[in-house]
Amino acid sequence: MNNLTIEFTWIVSSRLHVGSGLSRLGYADRCLQKDKEGIVRYSGDAVKGAIRHSAEAVLRWLIPGVPEEDNEDSAPPPGVLRRLFQSHESGKYWRFEMPKVERLLGLATTYASTAIDPDSGVAKTATLRTRETWDKGAQIRGRITGFNIDTDADWADAMLLGAAIASTEQIGGGRGTGLGEVLLGSITVSEPGSFNLNALGDPEMIRRLQKLLKDNAPAAATMKKGSAE
Repeated sequence: MNNLTIEFTWIVSSRLHVGSGLSRLGYADRCLQKDKEGIVRYSGDAVKGAIRHSAEAVLRWLIPGVPEEDNEDSAPPPGVLRRLFQSHESGKYWRFEMPKVERLLGLATTYASTAIDPDSGVAKTATLRTRETWDKGAQIRGRITGFNIDTDADWADAMLLGAAIASTEQIGGGRGTGLGEVLLGSITVSEPGSFNLNALGDPEMIRRLQKLLKDNAPAAATMKKGSAE
């Protein structure tokens, strides 16, 4: 068993919001998350959450019938999602490191919004909200390390993770807001011979991935009859 590293770049195609959970009176209800030098940062958990959302979608595409999770903050059900996104770091696990945000353009901008009363057509009382965002064009460089990975036994898990990274469309902000939309810029694996992500375009490899995930993922045990392999 060895450690396996996946490095990737996302290009942010819309304005970017990385919530700090803090607000400043008279400035913004939702401020950008920055380090002590004032540089915008994402946490490893933010990246992990975005990729986990994509991994669930890819898994349901590969194996129809896999149920959706009720709560994104809960521990994944037993199976491939738990193996990839478990929180404890022991035995075989994947670590999502804090990514680097590069090539930020322009300055932070604060946007305001309010709720409108449909009857009167005027703003409702105490509904003004502001959000701090950054110009589009940033690059997010991420790194995920799998510890104690077996290139044979864990092939399907690593391929699913790679597919999830490649298909992630949004990070930070809130889904459906148009903020933090991303496109894949690059992705590399420390052992490309064992985990060739280009194989995801091969129908035969897709069928192999479907079978391995189905056979080795208890989360898929509740699949509907007739699920495709």
